[in-house]
Order: sequence, then C-alpha cells, then structure tokens
Amino acid sequence: MGMKTKQMEIEWKLQVTDPACWEVLQKYIFSLPGIVDRKEYKMTAHYFDTQDLTLNQARAAYRVRLENDRYVATVKAGGQSVGGVHRRLEFNRESLHAEPDLTLFAGEEELKPLWEKVAGKPLLQIVSTAFVRQRVQIRRQSSLVEIALDRGEISSAGQTEPILEVELELLEGDEDSLAIIGEMLCAKFPLKMEEKSKFFRGLLLYKNHRG
Repeated sequence: MGMKTKQMEIEWKLQVTDPACWEVLQKYIFSLPGIVDRKEYKMTAHYFDTQDLTLNQARAAYRVRLENDRYVATVKAGGQSVGGVHRRLEFNRESLHAEPDLTLFAGEEELKPLWEKVAGKPLLQIVSTAFVRQRVQIRRQSSLVEIALDRGEISSAGQTEPILEVELELLEGDEDSLAIIGEMLCAKFPLKMEEKSKFFRGLLLYKNHRG
C-alpha cells in the first residue's frame, strides 16, 4: 500500500442536461489536442458517516472507492463550492478493503479534530455510487487538466438518482486552463455547472428518507 496523497482539489462539475448528446460529447473530448493519457475505470464508492451525520456537520466526507481492482480511501475536508467550481482539501490512502479505517490517516494533523468528533460512534454506509469513468489528461502549456466523463447511479436509503456528468480537475498549473476548457465545453454542449457533489446529492436522498 504505497499511495499517500494530500492535495487541494480544484475542479469543475458539469451536469449533462441532454443524455442524447453523450456519445457526441465523448467523441469530442477524446479528440481534443494535447491528450497525454486516457483510461477507463469501473467505480463503486461507499460514503460513511455516523447516524447523526457528524462528519457532514463538520464539512467533511469519508469515502472508500473501488477503482477497477484497488480500494482507495479518501477524506475530503473543508473547502467550498462557488458557481460549480469546487475547492477542497483531499487526503487519499490505498486500502485493502471497502470498510472505513481511520488509522489509514494517522499522522494527518488536520484530521485529528474530525476523528475526535466521531470517537466511539460507528461509521455507517449512508450513500453509494456506481459508475463508469472515462478520463483523459490534457497538457496545455504548463497546465495539466483531467477530464472525466461519469455515467452511472447514486443510491441511498433505497432511492436512486442518475449520474451523467463531466468533471474537470486541475492537476498542475494555472487555474485559467480549467476555465478555458470548461467554458469551451459549455458553449458547445448542453452542460450546466453543478453545485452539488455526487455525495451531497446522495445525502439529500438519505435526509429525505429520514424525514
């Protein structure tokens, strides 16, 4: 288990408002200049919190995702979403299983207050997602941008919602590169900025079920 990362995640989330354009959108993105890498993943993710949503109240989320054949545990903390542009501190650890394991993040001082809040409370699976991600990485001068096309389903409390979206994430360089690509895609296809993450959309299903 060698993977340990911590980063400030900066991304655009774009909702596809007309499913009929999906294949054309895929072909267009896969033909963009500057592509340096392309992969496809089958993603299954489970989001955990206490029954009273202690992590959510602290503006944090704990996820374990199966990416093809490996588990990755992720904590997202703090951050903000303005106009569909999301900024969050993200910690990633490779895991051996799908169960939550807070010890994977031992030594991260920023997360200690979170673990103190949930001490003694069981972490329950409250939201799941299952989707296929097709992603490319594009080099534009000194910037590296990842474009992911996600199609699948969110589920919580016996309810489901479709996933049909494009995510753009800045991996290196200037944030303007992210905006240029995002605005170009929005001008060509029926896309709209999405304020809500997959987890937050699932959380709304969970809360609605609880009343």
